[in-house]
Amino acid sequence: RHADAVFSLNRADMECLRPICDARKLHYLAPFTQIENWQVAERADIDPACVKLVTTAMMRDGDKMKSFEVLASVLGRLKRENAENWHFTVIGDGPERTSVEGLFTAQGITTQNLCFAGLCSSGQTRKHLASADLFVWPAINEAYGMALLEAQAAGLPVLAGNTGGVPGVVSDQKTGWLVPVGDEDAFGAQLTRCLTDQIDTLRSFGRNAATKAKQDHTIGAASDVLGSELRKIVLNASADRA
Repeated sequence: RHADAVFSLNRADMECLRPICDARKLHYLAPFTQIENWQVAERADIDPACVKLVTTAMMRDGDKMKSFEVLASVLGRLKRENAENWHFTVIGDGPERTSVEGLFTAQGITTQNLCFAGLCSSGQTRKHLASADLFVWPAINEAYGMALLEAQAAGLPVLAGNTGGVPGVVSDQKTGWLVPVGDEDAFGAQLTRCLTDQIDTLRSFGRNAATKAKQDHTIGAASDVLGSELRKIVLNASADRA
């Protein structure tokens, strides 16, 4: 109530702040990370017989596990429908890795379509992202998803659940696709479209994603927003003392 400015990284949180914060003092600050020097690799044409899917996530109980459950269920359904023109790389590790692996095994998904890359360095992760075609993550109760942001910075389109601050990172129908969070049918239907009739949009959406990341989500972009508002506060304070 007494702050001169309040910044939120999540537009959904801003709605909770409005009753106790002067709207003129409430500002959206887009999620940001150090991606200024990221180079977007030139990608070969997509092989329609094997679209490369990727995700990056901690393997822990709770919401992360729920997202993995959605992924395993959706990919298992595709396999049973003989839609196997994909390969999925999972980057990450954690205390529930055995359980996560078990989710995919239970769906009959084998190493023919699946690779667990484990814990990777930043450089290794970027190499995996550079060789992929689409980042997929259901984003159950995701605050905003830094992994989604980094995927876009690497030139990848994103398929994710529409929740929390995710829409502030992923622009639906421009840098990726947002579906109702936790809706396996919707997630699966959009993934199927990405593997078939919308396959040609993956590269253009990926280019849009890289452009958006560099424009809106760098440390420099955040600095500009913060600096602009702080200068206004200082000027107003100086005027009040005059």
